Amino acid sequence: MKARIFIDFWNFQLGLNEISPGFKLDWAKLSPWLVDAAAACLNQPSDFYHFITVEEINAHNGNMRPVRYLNLSATDDQERKRIPLAEILQPAKATVTLDDDTEYRRISVALYGKGVSLRDTVWGRDIKTNKQRPVRAGQVVMSNIWARKQAFGIVPPELEGAIASTDFSLFDLDVERIEPRFLSYILGFGPLTESLESMAKGSTGKARVHADDFLSLEIPDLSKTEQTQLANRLDRQRAIIEQCEQLLTGVDRLDWLDDSLFAVAADDVLATSFAPLVGDATNYIDPTSEPETLWKVYGVSNETGVRLGEIKAGADFKVGRKYQRLVKDALVYNPQRVNVGSVGVVTETDAQSIVSPYYVIFTCKPELDRRFAYYLIKSPYFRRLIDEAAVGAVRHELFFKLFCAIPISIPRPETQQRIVAAIEAQLAAYAGVRQLQAQAESTLRGIVRGLFER
Repeated sequence: MKARIFIDFWNFQLGLNEISPGFKLDWAKLSPWLVDAAAACLNQPSDFYHFITVEEINAHNGNMRPVRYLNLSATDDQERKRIPLAEILQPAKATVTLDDDTEYRRISVALYGKGVSLRDTVWGRDIKTNKQRPVRAGQVVMSNIWARKQAFGIVPPELEGAIASTDFSLFDLDVERIEPRFLSYILGFGPLTESLESMAKGSTGKARVHADDFLSLEIPDLSKTEQTQLANRLDRQRAIIEQCEQLLTGVDRLDWLDDSLFAVAADDVLATSFAPLVGDATNYIDPTSEPETLWKVYGVSNETGVRLGEIKAGADFKVGRKYQRLVKDALVYNPQRVNVGSVGVVTETDAQSIVSPYYVIFTCKPELDRRFAYYLIKSPYFRRLIDEAAVGAVRHELFFKLFCAIPISIPRPETQQRIVAAIEAQLAAYAGVRQLQAQAESTLRGIVRGLFER
């Protein structure tokens, strides 16, 4: 068992000064005394402590884990034994020559330990490199380019016989020594990122981790029983994460908003279109007219709404191209992508906040709750109306005039507020799901990282 003791030395000394002014504590004796006291509480022997000076820590680049650089005996070094990956993984070097008239399944490895999946199915003639790696179920796959982003996984049974390019490394696993699920968690969620970052070689964005370097990494050496027990614990956290991900699918796009939310009774209709309830807020500005000003250029996403894209000086803009000033509390949408929910509300702005001149900006009159307008425009119901009204030979474009002409029943303010309250209550529930997901992921990562700290 390990006990960690943290001391706020400044306040500790101030407290001593109140009791005995001028008393000087021998810090070299305090640590052993605290270890003895902790050991007594645990009914354990207290024969493992070392007093490390600040000079020693600084001499080792501030490393706060002196067991790494002190010459401790085997009895003193109570860290868990580790083994190099080379002891449990064997590089799989087989290749296959593709046939033009055969279809092949190609794999993909997701970042951050999210596993191996089917990328696509293509004809051999459509793959540029005809030498590929055959994939077998149970193998460990590493993306050489994205290993530093924990792009590892175990090949599932359904991908037996698929292929991988030479941008991936494949390894056969010694299942007598290692539980595959356990290794998957160690690679996908363990603290190996820093080591892999330093191992990556090559140009920025294409820096690769080589198989030999990867195999030199060390992981905790546990018995198969311990590995299985830990994998079972981690599976439970992973199940929570995946269930939350499923619940949160489409939440930010508001795909879950049902048509029934916006059904309006005949005696509750305020307007039959947005036209009488909104106003065009177009206000053009040429950023080059103020070359020293730093302009904040915003965009609109179907998941995050209005978001900051970049900040650049007026002198860096194309001469003659005008932008639009953002207006607080206005709604902004992309006329080519509003049919997939690219709309947002401007919650904060200043005189330097601008958007593309192509975007539509409008404000709501007092009778129209801007939150209601936002949720309605984001809803699948309104998206269908947009598809019916949008025009354009290649791209559908919903400009302001056409937007105002879409026939739709807008309820009275009281009903708008009731609908907004119902939607935001459900959004709050989804926020709870996100919190549960974050807690499960934190627990999972904490368990894995804890194995490297023992």
